[in-house]
Formats: sequence, C-alpha cells, structure tokens
Amino acid sequence: MNRILVNPQIAKTKKVIFLTFTCALLLTLFLPIQNSVATPTTDTPTGVNGRILTANMAGDTSDWVEIAQNGVYSLIVRKNYVNWYPQASRYGNPAWQYTSFGATNSYANSNVRNIINNWFNGCASSAADNLPATARLRDYTMQNNALNVVGTCCNPSASLTNGFSKPTTTPAKTGKDVAFALSYGEAANFCSLTYFMRNLPVANQQSSTIAVANFNKITIPSGYIYGMWLRSPGDLSSTAGGMTNTYSPSVPGRVFQLQLSTESEHGLVYPALWVNSAIFETKGTINIIHKDATSGAVLSSATYSVNSGSYGPYNGLTFSDYDSGYLASNSAPASGTIAAGETKEIIYLYQRLYTVNVNNSCDPQTGSGQYTAGTTVTVSAGTRDSYDFSGWTVNTGGITLANTTITTFVMPANNVNVTANWKIAPN
Repeated sequence: MNRILVNPQIAKTKKVIFLTFTCALLLTLFLPIQNSVATPTTDTPTGVNGRILTANMAGDTSDWVEIAQNGVYSLIVRKNYVNWYPQASRYGNPAWQYTSFGATNSYANSNVRNIINNWFNGCASSAADNLPATARLRDYTMQNNALNVVGTCCNPSASLTNGFSKPTTTPAKTGKDVAFALSYGEAANFCSLTYFMRNLPVANQQSSTIAVANFNKITIPSGYIYGMWLRSPGDLSSTAGGMTNTYSPSVPGRVFQLQLSTESEHGLVYPALWVNSAIFETKGTINIIHKDATSGAVLSSATYSVNSGSYGPYNGLTFSDYDSGYLASNSAPASGTIAAGETKEIIYLYQRLYTVNVNNSCDPQTGSGQYTAGTTVTVSAGTRDSYDFSGWTVNTGGITLANTTITTFVMPANNVNVTANWKIAPN
C-alpha cells in the first residue's frame, strides 16, 4: 500500500505549495489587520463532555464537538478531517487527504496551518473543503492566541499544563489563525484515549473521562494508521504532535507525536475554533418589561424562550390607574424575527392616570374621569332650573378654575376634586 501512496503525495506537495502561496497572498492583500483585545480572565480552559454542533447549525459539511470552555466561549474541534486535495474523485479518501506536517516541526511554517487557513478563508481550490462564506460558524468565531501558544510534547512536568489557547473578545469572521490545530495539552486533556509521557514508569497514561468521551465523538479513519496533526512540536527531531486513531489496539487514540513525513504516519488535518457558546442555542429569548413612563418603575415583566424565526406579537397589558401603554423608543418591535441565541427586549411604557371628580354638576358630561398628567381637562357645571351658577370650589388638586360653567385646566400629577356651586336665581 505504501508504494501506491507515494506518487500521489509528490503531486499533492506541489499543489500545497502553490495553493499556500496564492491564499497567503490573498489574505495579505484583502483581510483586515486584527487588533488584540482583552481576553477572558482564566488562562486555562475547563474540559467539558461537550455538546455536538451539527453540520446544519454550523453551516459546514461536518459536525463539530465542544471539548472545553473558557468563560462564555467554547473550544470546538471538527468531527471530520478537512479534504484539502482538490481532485473530486479523491474526496473522502484519507489515503489522499493526509499530508506531511512540513519541512520542520514549526506550526507557523507548516502545511497543517496553511491547509486550515485556506479552508477557513475559502481559498482551497476545486473540490477541496472550504468553509462557506455564509456559514453560521462565522457569526460566532473569535480571535485567539493559538499560533503563539503551541505547547510541548511528552514532558511530564509541562506538557499537560501548557499549550492552552485562549479566545479574545473580538469576533472574527475571516482572517489568518482564527482556526487552528489543537495542541498536545489540549488533546491530552480534552479529547483523547491515552497520552504518552516520556521517562515515566508507565509511559502511556489514561486520559480523563471527559477526554475519552470527546474522543469518541470525533472520527479518525480506521483500517490503517491515521492520525490528527497537533500544533505542538515533537520532543524528538523530525516529529510534531499528533494523535492516532484506534487502529493499534495497544495504544489507541494516543496523543504522542508523528513523523513529519507523510509515508510513515498519516496525519490528517482537523481545524479547531474558539466560538461564542451561544452558537449552541436553538432558541432565542424575549424579555418583556412594562414600566411606569415617568418613574421607570417596573409594573410587570416576563421572559419567554422561543424558537428561532418569527415571534409575537407581544401586546401591552392593562393596569389599574394606567393608560393603554406604548412601545418605548428603545424597544424591540412587538413582533418580528429572532435568531438562535439572540435576546430581544420589548418595553412598554404606561402613563399614570389621575382621577377627576366633578360634584354637583347638572351636565351629563361633567368631565369626571381619568386623565394623564399634562392633559387639558374640560369640566362643565351645566344648567340648573331656578338656579344661577356661582362658581367652582376646588376641594383637592391645587388647580385654578375660571368662574364659568364650562372651563378647562391642565391635569396635574394628582387627583382633582371640584364642586359646582349654585345660588337661587332671583324671581
């Protein structure tokens, strides 16, 4: 089988060099320079028995597996390797999709890094995998420091505690090194069956329950020794970090190192990403708040979890001594669309209603009722047989009324009580 696989690799190497140069030039010319920003407070992510991000939710051709978290961000790894070889008839054939790590064990100068960058930025050619420009993943991917934190291999005192990448708080839909290969420490801690430690009595150590669970969610082809390239340099010359499949029963799923060349060990490329954990949400959140328009006091509130897509309408409520309400200027619309993981806040404002009582009036339309502050209110005494109107008495409310049977006043922010006065008309 090795004899059959040698010739394709010669052709593959030439294509990698050409594609790498072309895509690197495009990225240099057209992608924005990304400034670093403050990162989450912890330097060490927490391993999790992770969720599956389906291909449909990701907008990719492969599922993704969550293996660790850092604050509100998740470290995810592609379940299936990237098909980088451009010939359609070789798609899905790992014998054509494995690659050498590079001329040296430097991840910065490696074929692995170039293939991942080409895939993420849509620079791979022909039948090769490209992450679609409209992929949902791009709405959640974050800048990170993986390129500068490669870690070490097989060192009992260091390799399990170094090489941890960390997201920044800056989203990055495109760009170099947004996607990256896992390190030895990330694979050993979060996604593996075993890991190798040099100079220990037992060299092959059992991975954690979490790491085992996550390893069983990814797919490294079987039937032959295939592996996943890691970004950590090996501790022996001509090696780089790698994790094998379960082909060898003595050391299945082992994080160790692979030879840089392609023919002795067959390394495949599996991108990893830091994403906002909201990407796993399938529902949106609607917060509805009803407030006093003047004081801002909350009259009522409710939260609803809704499926992504259309929502509403969410209408105002009825409150005693308040008007019917209206949407605040900073409110989300009462109906519309919402994305998975999105939160919308619908705010209704209500004007307080104050009471006007008109006593001793002979007009059916006295003006008694409820009004908002600032409203012009008309009160009427009407007419009364054998009596003349003699004026108004303001019992409460602090307003001033003209001495006419029909008069107006501006409603204050309190209740008003008035009385129409009458005197017997002269014969």
